[in-house]
Amino acid sequence: MQLTTASGDLGLSASAQMTRMKNMSHEQQITEVAGQFEAVFIRQFLSESLKPVIGGGALGGDIPGSDIYRSLMVDTLAEGIQQGGGMGLSSVIQLQLQAGPKKTS
Repeated sequence: MQLTTASGDLGLSASAQMTRMKNMSHEQQITEVAGQFEAVFIRQFLSESLKPVIGGGALGGDIPGSDIYRSLMVDTLAEGIQQGGGMGLSSVIQLQLQAGPKKTS
């Protein structure tokens, strides 16, 4: 599976990720996967939440190339959020994955 956007590859080629993660410790793998999940979540969240703003009118509509502009805008905002520390979702996922499954009686 290869995820791409208008601004390019998100670096989520499954075979490349598996090869790269083989040499990581379990904690590093958890950190990597949690960060990737948060990155995808942020992009999806922004894409849906900004539809009313960039889905029509002056910032989109049926103008040729508007879909590329919207994708670039979402990617730029998502990268800014990630560089600013993300939404905190990654650390919550890491804690859950490190705790492991709960045993039931």
